[in-house]
Amino acid sequence: MKWVLKSINEVLNFYYRDVCVSPKKSLKIVKVLVQRKG
Repeated sequence: MKWVLKSINEVLNFYYRDVCVSPKKSLKIVKVLVQRKG
């Protein structure tokens, strides 16, 4: 398995319909959770 880092714009465009914001202001993308620091 090879890991490839994509820009946040590419990721959000790819998962556009499945993105929502959790109550803690983190991005919830399908089954991937992107946590906001701070």
